[in-house]
Amino acid sequence: MIRLDDSIKVPIYEQLYKEIKRNILSGAYGPDYRLPAIRTLAQSLNISHNTVNRAYQLLLSEGYIRSTQGSGFYVEELQVLKGSKEKILENTNEFLQKALEPKYDIKFDFSRTGYANEGFSWGKWSGYVQNAIIDFAYKDIIEESPNMGSLGLRREVCKYMEKTRGVSCTEEQIIICPNSEQGMEIIVNILPEKKYKVGIEEPSSEKMRRIMMTKGFIMNPIPVTPQGLDVNLLEKSDCNLLYITPSFQFPTGVTLPLAKRIQLLEWCRRNDVYCIENDYESEYLFGSQPIMSMQALDTSHRVIYIGTFSNIMTHEIKVSFIVLPNSLLPRYEEKYKYYRCLIPEYEQSALTNFIMDGSLDRQSRRMAILNQKKKKVFFDYVCENMSDIMRCSTESPGTHCLIEIYGCKDSEGLIHRLKEHGIQIYSTREYWYHMEEAPENVFMISFSSIYEKNIIKACAYFEKELRGILKAESPENCTREKREN
Repeated sequence: MIRLDDSIKVPIYEQLYKEIKRNILSGAYGPDYRLPAIRTLAQSLNISHNTVNRAYQLLLSEGYIRSTQGSGFYVEELQVLKGSKEKILENTNEFLQKALEPKYDIKFDFSRTGYANEGFSWGKWSGYVQNAIIDFAYKDIIEESPNMGSLGLRREVCKYMEKTRGVSCTEEQIIICPNSEQGMEIIVNILPEKKYKVGIEEPSSEKMRRIMMTKGFIMNPIPVTPQGLDVNLLEKSDCNLLYITPSFQFPTGVTLPLAKRIQLLEWCRRNDVYCIENDYESEYLFGSQPIMSMQALDTSHRVIYIGTFSNIMTHEIKVSFIVLPNSLLPRYEEKYKYYRCLIPEYEQSALTNFIMDGSLDRQSRRMAILNQKKKKVFFDYVCENMSDIMRCSTESPGTHCLIEIYGCKDSEGLIHRLKEHGIQIYSTREYWYHMEEAPENVFMISFSSIYEKNIIKACAYFEKELRGILKAESPENCTREKREN
């Protein structure tokens, strides 16, 4: 049986190709099975001859079928390694399942899958980019970008981070990279060769966790309390590496107090271990008194720092960086001496000037204020209108917050039903290493995809649809847990 769906974005020829391949791998079409003629299949599926021919040519090029002149197309006898056929079939079925999943008409997206295009000075930025391109156009020789990034950009990043986060380093310690995930990949590749047992926050970023696990590192989840990572539990563990988001813990949003930061740094010094500090969304601490980064407090040079500018500019401009202790610089040079920075030189030049004239400072303040406004509207609305069915767990300064929906026993089911009603939110379950311990009724609400002018309308629509769903499931369930608490 061949299933095609012209309502999804996957081209019809690709769907047909995947369907036939699935039938071959599953044994539905055995060796020497004669496929329908192109004209016959096109007519039966009500698609064009070219579409069928394109799918057949793909299968032919990959060796799934053969063409016999004057006779047609036949399934080949596949000679594959044991288990390979099952793996390919599994991947093909997964593709088809995802492709054929229902597409929702999302009216308000409270997830982190997109970003409202507001608050960034595209005009000013394009001017910097244009000037940089013109400068390069008149150069006799354009040299390759150094593997650590351009010296001019690293100097400006060094000065900017010292001013804003107290980061103490030289430009030789800074490595420019497209995103924080690539920065983490560099870090795990240059750490001294040994077996690592990593102390990580529970919950924490799944992406960062998986990068470390791919390298073979063992994860040791340490619970996050209302005051951040449980440092006392970490001290009792046998961890020899730490990954932490102290300024704005992801995803809970709590900030690690100064006393605990100092305690952690002392643990690193005493045990001679490195601490990877992801200074996640520290830019949004505008208006508060932010604690200096752990790197700024580090006197024993054990902190590896990860930062990014994408959060305060736009995610279309991918610029992040890491700051390495001097002890790791020789290992970086050894491992990456043949690499080149992946960010175009003209873009690095534009960002250098963007920082130099104070535009990044102004951009940071602008985005922090914009986010602060959207968050305040959401918190006020929940307090005034929805406190009987949910509560916001934190008023942290980042671009998201956690909500607890009273009575919810099935997070995936509720997410699915909200999607059907045009609302998208996220469960926090994927951020837990021990997923069985993750609460079913805690969700992430992000404001990055909602325009400021739409936030009230989004809140009202969210309330209306959520109340309807909760009432339909259990009229009394909505407020029972709140009363019990």
